[in-house]
Amino acid sequence: MHDQPADDAPPIQHFLHLLRQSKALIKVHGPYTTYAGTTVFSRAPMTRDATKEPSAKDLALSLTAAQDCINSAQVEGPAKEDLILFKELWDITLLTLDTILEAGNLDHETFGWGMFGLSAGYINQASWKDDTHFLSLKTRLHDALLKMPSIDAPHRKTSAITLGAGGKVEILAKANREIHVCANLLLQQFQREGWKKIRWYHGVAVVERWIGSLGLDMEPASEE
Repeated sequence: MHDQPADDAPPIQHFLHLLRQSKALIKVHGPYTTYAGTTVFSRAPMTRDATKEPSAKDLALSLTAAQDCINSAQVEGPAKEDLILFKELWDITLLTLDTILEAGNLDHETFGWGMFGLSAGYINQASWKDDTHFLSLKTRLHDALLKMPSIDAPHRKTSAITLGAGGKVEILAKANREIHVCANLLLQQFQREGWKKIRWYHGVAVVERWIGSLGLDMEPASEE
């Protein structure tokens, strides 16, 4: 049986606990996959080097397999139990995401980059018109984020910084507006769809990054 956090644990603590457990499982049994031609969840067919920490790719592959299998019948056994834990991680990810958003403590750019990260994990099966609208929002958000002079941004544009003060202020003000509008429109779309089109890995990665940005990633060490 998997170790369970206290029922009354705050969402962020619960999230960190389940994420730590998920990574521990992947370290020993992953990356998870499916039996060929099925949606039956499976541990890795070969034993991995358990001295190596799981990579982001291992986590992404495992959560993708779990997401693709979660609504299918599964073989009783350890892999099914692991799948249940990964689903619990996703459920607490959504609760934690809502908790962070409701608190409103994220700075403007961190929120924007998070929405862009979620959009990168969007499973789009919409009509051509809806697809065009989504891609437009995603592109506009990314372009605006790249104009911000934050040292935390994945890429940094120097054009806005080297302009005169007046031009810089105008560009940054416009970029801020674009971030606010596009990020919130994407958020509303994801919420409207019940987060069902977001890849689990992207949701987990964004929430983990947000928790770190807020300095809330200090989980008490568990007793061995």
